[in-house]
Amino acid sequence: MDVKIKKFIGIFDIPKNGIEFQINEPKGGKHLGDLYLGKTGITWCEGRTTKKNGKHKSWKELSELMSKG
Repeated sequence: MDVKIKKFIGIFDIPKNGIEFQINEPKGGKHLGDLYLGKTGITWCEGRTTKKNGKHKSWKELSELMSKG
């Protein structure tokens, strides 16, 4: 996968609006979606879905999901 940070300015606390990652198929292929990391959790926006319509998980929910066998 090609993963790009859309904005990056060094080591910092996550800003109010979060950090946005653009996810594409390898070699500049099809845009798969955007991943937002924020203070309240993580949001996946498939394709051209807007952030408000994305699938959100709190950090606690994500931790529990990733800890399952």
